[in-house]
Amino acid sequence: MIDFMTYIIALFITIPILSFFIIFFVMLKLTQQKSKAVRRAADMTTILLLIAVATALRITFGTFILPWLIIFLILMFGTILYFQWKTQEEVLFLKAFKSFWRVSFLLFTCVYFVTVFYGILIRIIA
Repeated sequence: MIDFMTYIIALFITIPILSFFIIFFVMLKLTQQKSKAVRRAADMTTILLLIAVATALRITFGTFILPWLIIFLILMFGTILYFQWKTQEEVLFLKAFKSFWRVSFLLFTCVYFVTVFYGILIRIIA
């Protein structure tokens, strides 16, 4: 049973878009609202995308990049807090974190696809 769960978790980390669609359809059944289902699926898939991107970059380029990703995320969160402070003169951490988390989802989705396609292309060429 533990092996089965390990394989399922590995599948969701390897193919985070699959987990996005599964979570989306479950949330759509529960909430009956597409916009809420998309937001919740994106929120839950972001951490899987972070792990998948770090793994894909490590496999493709052979370097452990997770510490640099964490530093980048901290800087991105700080930038979002700065812009929120400049535009609204009040920092709402929950609102800033939601913005940060959703921007991270979009960014890591793009980086994931680019890295996977680049890795596949390099393997085909070599």
